[in-house]
Amino acid sequence: MVNSGHTVLLDLQRLTAEARGLANAAEQSARVVRDRVETLTRDRLRTLQELAATQLPELSSATAGSAMPELAAELQQFEQQRQRRAQQLQDELADHERAMSLASQQLAELTTRLDAVVAHRDQLERDAAAALAKDPAYPALAEQATQAEVCLARDSERAKELAAEAKQKLPPYEQSRLFQYLWNCKFGTAEYTARGLTARLDRWVADYIGYRKAAPSYRFLKTTPELVQLEVKRRGEEVAALRQRLEAMEQAAEAEVGVPAIAAEVDRLVAARETLVATIDGLRQKIAGAHASIRDEAGSRGAFHQQALERLRGFLARAETASLERRARQTPDPRDDQLVAELRTCTEALQRAAAEAPPLEQQAQRRDAIADELENLLVLFRRADFDAGRSEFVDVDLDRMRGEILSGALPATDLWQLLRARQRFREPPVVHHSHRTTNVLQGIGLALQVASVIADVAGASSRSSSRSSSSSSSSSSRGRSGGGFGTGGSFGGGGGGFSTGRSFGGGSSGGGGGFTTGRSF
Repeated sequence: MVNSGHTVLLDLQRLTAEARGLANAAEQSARVVRDRVETLTRDRLRTLQELAATQLPELSSATAGSAMPELAAELQQFEQQRQRRAQQLQDELADHERAMSLASQQLAELTTRLDAVVAHRDQLERDAAAALAKDPAYPALAEQATQAEVCLARDSERAKELAAEAKQKLPPYEQSRLFQYLWNCKFGTAEYTARGLTARLDRWVADYIGYRKAAPSYRFLKTTPELVQLEVKRRGEEVAALRQRLEAMEQAAEAEVGVPAIAAEVDRLVAARETLVATIDGLRQKIAGAHASIRDEAGSRGAFHQQALERLRGFLARAETASLERRARQTPDPRDDQLVAELRTCTEALQRAAAEAPPLEQQAQRRDAIADELENLLVLFRRADFDAGRSEFVDVDLDRMRGEILSGALPATDLWQLLRARQRFREPPVVHHSHRTTNVLQGIGLALQVASVIADVAGASSRSSSRSSSSSSSSSSRGRSGGGFGTGGSFGGGGGGFSTGRSFGGGSSGGGGGFTTGRSF
């Protein structure tokens, strides 16, 4: 099942509105109990006042009568302050909600406009692609660029392998003092100047370590990776030039049908949409803040109500309720006994109501948190452009998950991860060759030009090694395969490499004991 981003947005908005409604209903239920607690508290206070007035003179009914009106006026003042603050917050909330409604409508209209402009841009790009396809030069140039990119990717990979293997195989040559001595003396080349005993000793050392066979391999390892890297760089410049030519043709074709102007309009609309999304996010935070202030300031946890409760608790403590009840039972007047019974009934009802309030308060907080998280999810949804016309969702059924979402069993964070995992954007038409990436191309190979350069280097080495022409001629074999460079043997020798049966500088004679250059190229 595939749903459009707009459909999923509407489902989310409906769920968010329902969650906010449940939060408001839970808050209303808690408010009913709080109001009942306040009413019972006032009734109990009134009963205490009347009971105090009926007591014997030692309780001073005149004093009680003078204290009660003062307390009632103070409590009424707290209530009036709470109501004024609640009305102020409600007015602010209404303003924010009106602004949110307007911004949401503007966002919906802007998104619709953006989808239409994007569709127009895509059509123009298809028109430009069709025009390019009719130009014989463009397909030929595109094919040439594609082949060049394939070769460049393969050559780059091969250059890395050559550099890595040279790094691995050079240390045995460079750590041998005898080999480096002969190499630095230019032994075996026209530049070698030693004569007499020195020359004879040098020849003996060269024979001892197999220098004539190893020198071409060492020269190959020292020069080839750098030459190959230079060739790769040159080919990269050629590919870049081909891409520039392709891009120039594409830009000209797009300009002919008007793509740049439409693309600029898309950018403008995207920027405007991002601004609107940020505005909606700010309004959402203000609305959440207003709800929190209504709950925390004008509700049971608010400053006004807490001050009133503190004042009531102080008065009840000074009233010595137990003393009043005991005294009432001792008097012959039935009125005070009736008041004591009312006081006991009111106290029991107050205790029951006070016990009902905390669970309802917790439920209201939990519902409010769920609604806040869903409202934040709506902002994330729009910010990610999931409501765009090109956006769609696979196997997302919010109606089936409704109970889990509203109950909090499926948190908004988990729901967001689910939506991200199942969202996709329909692919726009691919019309530009130059937009392809080359790093997905795999393979191995080098240019034929590289092969010729390396052949020249190895050939020069063979000519300079006059005493070991047969060894040099077999030191490296070259083959051409797949447009790249490959050798049939290992560095320096026909499959054997630098393997003399002796370690550099001395050692026992015998097979398998020297340095080898490893895998062949």
